[in-house]
Amino acid sequence: MAKAKVDLEYDTATPVVPVAAPNGDLVQVTITKFGEGQVSTGKHVAGEGDEFAKRGDKMWVSKTVASSLEARGLAEAD
Repeated sequence: MAKAKVDLEYDTATPVVPVAAPNGDLVQVTITKFGEGQVSTGKHVAGEGDEFAKRGDKMWVSKTVASSLEARGLAEAD
């Protein structure tokens, strides 16, 4: 049986805002030059692997994740 290939397209112009975080608080962070290629966006591209954030990308994360990314210099909380 042949498997059907499914191409999924993501609307990258519209930011994705999570509806919940473990502690209930969300923070928007901006990826720094040190975080480029180091921070996963949470998306997986079939046949290629995980997609990583680029410098200047904004993403919503929990406060604990934001603190960790800031401490490592990978992102700055907005």
